[in-house]
Amino acid sequence: PLAVNLQPKGQIKLTIQLLSQEMARQRKESQHQTFGVALEELALIEGQKIPPIIHSCFREIEKRGVTEEGIYRISGILGEIRQLKSAFDECARNGEILASEAEVNVVAGVVKQFFRELPKPLFPVEMFHDFVELLDSKEESDKEKMMNAFGDIPEPNISVIVRLIQHIKYIAEYQ
Repeated sequence: PLAVNLQPKGQIKLTIQLLSQEMARQRKESQHQTFGVALEELALIEGQKIPPIIHSCFREIEKRGVTEEGIYRISGILGEIRQLKSAFDECARNGEILASEAEVNVVAGVVKQFFRELPKPLFPVEMFHDFVELLDSKEESDKEKMMNAFGDIPEPNISVIVRLIQHIKYIAEYQ
């Protein structure tokens, strides 16, 4: 530490620490949360359209959980879900490591919690009813309207929606 004497009263202590790029990256990762943050903001922070928590959890569920009955219906142990959630909030890598060791229902519980805590829903509220109506429609022009409506959804949301659909389809193939 560097100390500077101030006359007549006191002293200022200054500590300077040189961080490696890896340490700086880990510190940066640990200073942001994953839960309760909008997908657009996570995309800016992480530098990717799909948050690492989605990649990690979906990968674990697809690797170990496709033969489990009711993977998203049967809840994991709440304390373990909280622990895994905290690990992802601390650092994506910590969450990934813990997810690889956690029960698959716990990993699925974290995914559900992540989507529940998004400050803005995956499908914008103001568009939800229109989407439901368009999905029920058999009219070809309505299908075109639905595709155009996707243009109004933020790009990170679309990326996560597409990955979520792929994930659900993958799981459904094994059920």
